[in-house]
Amino acid sequence: DHIVPILGENAAKRLNEGVAVLDCGCGSGSALNFLAKTYPKSTFQGYDLCESTIAQAQSEAQSQGLTNVTFTVRDLSDFDETYSDEHGKYDFVFTFDAVHDQAQPQRLLKGIYNVLKDDGTYLLQDIKAATGVENNLDHPIGSFLYSVSLFHCMTVSLATGGEGLGTMWGRELAVEYLSRAGFKKIEVKERPHDWKSYYYICKKQ
Repeated sequence: DHIVPILGENAAKRLNEGVAVLDCGCGSGSALNFLAKTYPKSTFQGYDLCESTIAQAQSEAQSQGLTNVTFTVRDLSDFDETYSDEHGKYDFVFTFDAVHDQAQPQRLLKGIYNVLKDDGTYLLQDIKAATGVENNLDHPIGSFLYSVSLFHCMTVSLATGGEGLGTMWGRELAVEYLSRAGFKKIEVKERPHDWKSYYYICKKQ
């Protein structure tokens, strides 16, 4: 109810009629399974590196009798090169709090650009923060998020030779990465129910 409206005024209509949706870094698949149940005419694909969370997502989908959603274990660090057009392109692509954890976030974003249809929409949800530390001094949970970043998000990425962006990579750097990936139109939105996140609505043109 909170997410679909920011994808555009016709998003719900298109999902009801049937479109292709991809979630990169889908975790245990709760969001994708909910959408698959809500929009049975659309097809949904979830990718995640963790085998246990993918197994959980598959189990949940099976328990709900969902046949329009698929979950696959996949390393997205080379997504810009390894995705084949034979799998088709997507009308909507999502990443929920996932890009800053990636070993190669720029390559993931370029891959997302490549698999998105020309008239498609990419939604990137991530932590609401500025890139510069000096601009986060008044952030209500900034100290906590920097700590989480040091002990988890940066570590996960750096351990695999990645960039180590971290939780607080911030709006300015996110927009820079998205532009570098090829997105021409980037809107940054906020939602009343979620004070800690930015929602980047990205289009190719």
